[in-house]
Amino acid sequence: MKTSPSDELGILRTSSLATAIEREVERLILDGSYAPGERINENRLASELGTSRGPIREAIRALEGKGLIVSLRNRGSFIRQLSVREVREVYEIRSALPEGCLPNA
Repeated sequence: MKTSPSDELGILRTSSLATAIEREVERLILDGSYAPGERINENRLASELGTSRGPIREAIRALEGKGLIVSLRNRGSFIRQLSVREVREVYEIRSALPEGCLPNA
């Protein structure tokens, strides 16, 4: 379903550009468009989304706060990779939850 310009303006009226970019980058991460460990190229992303790097940087910081991105000084920002230990912990927690607590996958 294609959005009209008025729909897009409505979205921007209810959230900042950085928030809209954050949601889009989060969607790209969760749908596998970005692989774990992959470096985020701010210039390319800004070009693809038709914006400057400022809102991209704000979105990256927000996603870093959510634990989806890791920023390394003088190296850049990368999609977070889960360790084997973290995967085991998540599996153990999910298996301990009562059925129906998790959304359908």
